[in-house]
Amino acid sequence: MPLWAEYSMSEWLRAQLVAGLRRGPEYPIPPIDHPGCANGTVSRRHWLTWQQANSVSVFEIQLLRDIVAILARAGIEPVNSWLTQQTHTAAIGGHKALLEATGDPNGAYLTSYITLARGAIDNKYLAQRVVPALATQYPFIPIRPLWPRDLETGPYDFRLGIREHQPRLDDIEPHHARLVITSPIYYCRYYSARWPGTVGDRNWPLAPADERTPIVYPNKPHLDGLTRQGVEDARATAVATITDWTTFLDIELGEFTTPVWQDVPDGQRYLITAPAALNNDLDTLWHRAQPYSELDIIRDPAAARRLKRPVITIHTHSPLQGEITDSDGDYQLSITSAPLA
Repeated sequence: MPLWAEYSMSEWLRAQLVAGLRRGPEYPIPPIDHPGCANGTVSRRHWLTWQQANSVSVFEIQLLRDIVAILARAGIEPVNSWLTQQTHTAAIGGHKALLEATGDPNGAYLTSYITLARGAIDNKYLAQRVVPALATQYPFIPIRPLWPRDLETGPYDFRLGIREHQPRLDDIEPHHARLVITSPIYYCRYYSARWPGTVGDRNWPLAPADERTPIVYPNKPHLDGLTRQGVEDARATAVATITDWTTFLDIELGEFTTPVWQDVPDGQRYLITAPAALNNDLDTLWHRAQPYSELDIIRDPAAARRLKRPVITIHTHSPLQGEITDSDGDYQLSITSAPLA
């Protein structure tokens, strides 16, 4: 398979010329045995694939869970029952050269973190107590820290560190610190850097028993625009997924209406509705939903009305999503698509 298999040869070749034909740093991808994942290496010539990005997402969850288990043996527990993953882009060379005057990002990386009570551990504890235990499972090697608070060792060039006493973090979490795993910055498509995996920014349960959706999706992401047929084909799976989430939230649904294409200002949207009855207040549901990025809940109905947003949004990794709206205490579920022209 050629190096430019997922892209055009001209795009790949131009990127090599702009970079002066230098290979640049190579980073290994952790070996993950899971559908939709792949290992190998990433460099300026071998750009990060969606399967490799999935491996990075799974690896950071696996590594954080192992760290949590080590801390638990010392009586140290995370503040929350979930971890948070965030994708980022960065410029990593080959730009502002003879053939390219822009400085747009051409790389991407992933961070994952758990929240701890501030002062529970520091980097010295991480290096002396946690890393030796992890080194029995993972190949720790010397690395150059990406951030000043990172350790100088990590598996597969991933970095570990404690984040605290930072202005933004102090404002939102004054009594907390974050234990952060940071992946290497991987080369991506030269002109449209983004995280190519089938999952991205999200919260994820720390306990495997609490998982309710695939940790990654095993099929290649579809970047093409929506079609009516694609929306209609997604209906059965989306309805089942949304119904499962409403059961988890203890929301009772009435009978679904017949699907229709509804006229809206930007075209037509696919629509199915059903009456909904909430058996818990929104604040209770908000707390229950925190480990799951598929659930977006606004605790204040007045704020939802002011923002013209549903009180509950259910994402399905499909063209359809669920929206529960509040009309003076009468709730309705709408399963809907984005408008199509």
